[in-house]
Amino acid sequence: MFAAEIIFQTPYWYVGLCLLAGAAYAFFLYQPKPIWSKTTNYALAFFRGALVSIIAFLLLNPLLRSIQTFSDKSKVVLAIDNSESVASYGKKALEALENLREALADEGIDVAVQTLNSENYQEELSKVAFNQPTTNLADMLGGAKSNYEGRNLTDVVLLTDGISNQGLAPTFTNYPFRIHSVGVGDTLPKRDISIKNIAANKIAYLGNQFPINADIVASGFQGQTVTVTLRQGSSTLSSQRVTFNQKDDFKQISFQATSAVKGLQHYVIEVEALKGEFTTRNNRRDVYLDIIDGKEKVLVLALATHPDIKAIRTILEKNLNYEVDVKVFGVNPSAETYPDKKYDLIILHQLPDLFNIGGDIIQRYLQRDNTPLFFILGSQANTAKASQLNSAVTVMANPGQIDKVSGRFNPNFNLLNLDPEKLRILEKMPPLTV
Repeated sequence: MFAAEIIFQTPYWYVGLCLLAGAAYAFFLYQPKPIWSKTTNYALAFFRGALVSIIAFLLLNPLLRSIQTFSDKSKVVLAIDNSESVASYGKKALEALENLREALADEGIDVAVQTLNSENYQEELSKVAFNQPTTNLADMLGGAKSNYEGRNLTDVVLLTDGISNQGLAPTFTNYPFRIHSVGVGDTLPKRDISIKNIAANKIAYLGNQFPINADIVASGFQGQTVTVTLRQGSSTLSSQRVTFNQKDDFKQISFQATSAVKGLQHYVIEVEALKGEFTTRNNRRDVYLDIIDGKEKVLVLALATHPDIKAIRTILEKNLNYEVDVKVFGVNPSAETYPDKKYDLIILHQLPDLFNIGGDIIQRYLQRDNTPLFFILGSQANTAKASQLNSAVTVMANPGQIDKVSGRFNPNFNLLNLDPEKLRILEKMPPLTV
């Protein structure tokens, strides 16, 4: 639906004055004896008067407000837990879900289907394959939340057996839609031991120790002991004995490992299988770590001392895997005092400058191939020279044109959950030079 209206900032009778002004203008302009015919004279007077009236009307600054209304259909997501544990019972429920999808579609409701491995399942529900080895209900529901944010998603129908062996429990998360659970499967508890979660760094450094933590969950094995093993290839790196003291027990195991080989390394954590387990497929988890040789070297080159330099150095040195060198040029820097080292990142603060101080030193470091550059430019920087030193970004600025810009929180911005009270610190911060 579309609607429009004109909003006047002045009284309505001003429109009559505009018409009167146009008529008066045409009358006095074409009152003398015309050089054209009478019909032509009247026509010219009419168009001239109409044009003057329109110009006078526009001088009143009228506003045209238009309202366009769209109708967004309600949306329903059928979230199907297609893990292996649901296979025996879930297929029987798919026919009922298919009938539900058709009934909702007949009522004008948009229906989407989401599985553990597909955010938008397009085929018939009877073709859903229950072949997923793990179940992460929180991830599936979170995907529906993010995919349909702001799109009038009202309900989610969740088909599951309630067994979630990865991620957070969905009961601890608030969702902006109603969840209707359809329970399937065997209601009897299963005797089982599983590795619930693995916590490990994605990157470790050659020769350094790094932790690998495993969360072990056991049900129905009270008083029994198992061995948890950390292996790499055919070698056993470490093992621990764990005893379950309760019927439903949780244990957290921590291993310390060291690698003497660079590159991507594959580790396996495995729990000894006990007789009577429902399945042994969840007794093993794979862990991949990227082993890096040495620390990342960062060089900070600055034109002069500045508080930004200390802030950058403090932040970088909090990470023990960064080695930071700071060099301040001053008035007359000597190239002999700057070591010829290979750096992984070069930060240029107010460099290159307007007087090309230390230009030969900068060029020497930049001759290294593929060295990333981080420019922090200001009023003393030569933006044209900075554009020449890199091929990614061209900086165009007029010399001497500098603005002081301060930050301000927009309370109408609601896409992120920001605390307005904490953001008041922006009022105390000094303006930035841009």
